[in-house]
Amino acid sequence: AEQDALALPTSPIAAATRHLIDTSLTPPVRNHSIRGFLFGRAIAGAQGLQPGADYDEEVMYLICALHDIGLGDIANGHQRFEVDGADYAAEFLERNGITDARVDTVWDAIAGHTSAFSDSP
Repeated sequence: AEQDALALPTSPIAAATRHLIDTSLTPPVRNHSIRGFLFGRAIAGAQGLQPGADYDEEVMYLICALHDIGLGDIANGHQRFEVDGADYAAEFLERNGITDARVDTVWDAIAGHTSAFSDSP
């Protein structure tokens, strides 16, 4: 059965993330974030990669959905927006029971999404 091309993950953390971005980002930024996930999944599929087997679809969704959270008022601190957003995303995940390596993966991807590094400090 083929997956609906526009379906988003529905786990509790994915639903909480969707609520967060729906209520804290402007529609253009929110839509940009969701499109990033949809395009990423489509590209992965075109390359023969399968969610669950070749990549963690939920983590990819969390990264894409939250990657510009630093542009919103809730994560607007005194660092680059990418780092403010990464810090906020990590705290959000931990508040919602995600405390394993996924937090570091999300932080690294968000903090570095406009830079050339891939390891958290």
